[in-house]
Amino acid sequence: MQSSNPNISLAVDLEHPVYFDHPLDHVPGMLMLGAVLDRVLAGDAGQDQCMANFAFYRFAELDAELLLGLRRESAPDHWAAEITQEEATVCSARVRHGASPPIPAGGTTGRVRGDAAPMSLMRRTREENVALEMPRFTGTQVACPLLDPAADHHFALKHPRTRGVVELVEAARQFGVLLWQLEYGRPADVRLLLDAVDLDLPTSLSREVPMELRWDRAPRRGIAASFSMEVWAGDTRVGRVALESRAVSESAYQRLRGARV
Repeated sequence: MQSSNPNISLAVDLEHPVYFDHPLDHVPGMLMLGAVLDRVLAGDAGQDQCMANFAFYRFAELDAELLLGLRRESAPDHWAAEITQEEATVCSARVRHGASPPIPAGGTTGRVRGDAAPMSLMRRTREENVALEMPRFTGTQVACPLLDPAADHHFALKHPRTRGVVELVEAARQFGVLLWQLEYGRPADVRLLLDAVDLDLPTSLSREVPMELRWDRAPRRGIAASFSMEVWAGDTRVGRVALESRAVSESAYQRLRGARV
């Protein structure tokens, strides 16, 4: 490692309009993912692609401090991150920046906006937090257009003219939640656990360009599933997001929570 920073105490805002769209009994993985990506320095000029992988090992509790450690690795623009709680690792990540392929700069002819998917399919209680339209199912693929958030939404306030990486990952996470129900037939109240995220995304995609996520249909593995999604801006494939998640019963979830692991 070339350098490291002292541990950063992460503030957990229980009133956050996106990460705590509804009450939770733990700190959500998306809050931790966002905390890492917001603090890792961007690449040099022309390095507009973010590549990262995250692993989530245990629940992050609401009643104990979360510490984020960042270390710059030997290669430029390569970072390692670890989030700990009471000396146990909750999440680890590797992040690097590189040159992005050509991406649409805006002005692409837009299509007609569709209706937002029902909030219940996304596990959202605030309509403004729904990131997707209803998907299109074909023989081998599911495609889901992205909605653009309102001007006063958290993501739009951070990036008024572009879509940031965290916003795209949140859309992919919601797509996975939707697929557990519509593709795999799991009930709406099943507990979903996010185990890992792997991403390769541009850091600033124009909001003027219509976007969608595409997933090649694949069987689940018991209670686990992998969702490797392509990210498309207009007619151009610009990146990917892969999620690993599990669907567990309420009784299994309560056993996990009782063990605080």
